[in-house]
Amino acid sequence: MIRFGSDCTGLDAPFIALKRVLTGVEIKHVFASDIDKYAKQMFLANHKTCKFYDDACIPGENKPPVDFYFAGFPCQTFSIAGKRAGFNDDRGSVFFYCADYIRKRRPAVFVLENVKGLLSHDKGRTMKTIMHILSSIPGYKLSYSVLSPDKHANWPQHRDRVFLTGQLYGSFDFPGTIPLTVKGSSLLDLSLPPQSITAFEQKNLDYKCTKYLSKGIDIMKDYYFIDIGTSPHFGSALYEKSPAMKASRSNYFVTKLHRKITSDEIRKFQGFPKMNVVVSDSQYRKQLGNSICIPVLVVLFQKIFVSV
Repeated sequence: MIRFGSDCTGLDAPFIALKRVLTGVEIKHVFASDIDKYAKQMFLANHKTCKFYDDACIPGENKPPVDFYFAGFPCQTFSIAGKRAGFNDDRGSVFFYCADYIRKRRPAVFVLENVKGLLSHDKGRTMKTIMHILSSIPGYKLSYSVLSPDKHANWPQHRDRVFLTGQLYGSFDFPGTIPLTVKGSSLLDLSLPPQSITAFEQKNLDYKCTKYLSKGIDIMKDYYFIDIGTSPHFGSALYEKSPAMKASRSNYFVTKLHRKITSDEIRKFQGFPKMNVVVSDSQYRKQLGNSICIPVLVVLFQKIFVSV
């Protein structure tokens, strides 16, 4: 039996990925935590056999020991989309509680996840501090890498994230890049009708169309994914794959279908099975956007558990 625990759990993507990798192995979800009340509602509606804490900021000795620990500590404070306050933000301090748990309970394996911007935050000093703290915990082999579903998991979403791992036993190589063959259109409901969009969104769409037509590409004739809710100068039109699903921006536009993606399609792009949804659609989209893409976790966990 493998005991699993997680902080900043959200929709529990790591546990779902772990079950896909370790088929036939008994996995006990010992504890989870999330400060977001809607994340808690979704978790408890779909996972009922687990101790749930309302906050990750609990001393390590007050949580039970596990074999595999995962934490996706808050990314907003390090993201290029935010103010990048880092450890000066209360959300940034969650990391120290994660490190305290690792130090006190010594799981055989741990994985920490965050946005790519963590590497460059404060000119690299934030990541240096994180590695210094984790290096002070004896016995762990540490490594980190940036992974994205479209580059490493053959899954049609571009979503760069940093994964930092620690192991007491064994070592592994992070997944390498592989060709993307799964098409984003395969995750879409092609029977849904086109949608009208706002004047602001139409202006952004027209800008993107003109930009790509100048390159000889008519993006309206194929499956391109565009964020039309922000500045027209932000982002690119991605062919047959979505941009990163985010809590703040999940209404991406599919050109050939002339509509935005649905909540259920966001679920598919994040790799989740069907869930019991007990929150509003806007909150459901937020929780999905805050989650980790399951296919990239699967390829990472496959590498880790071959080595231990």
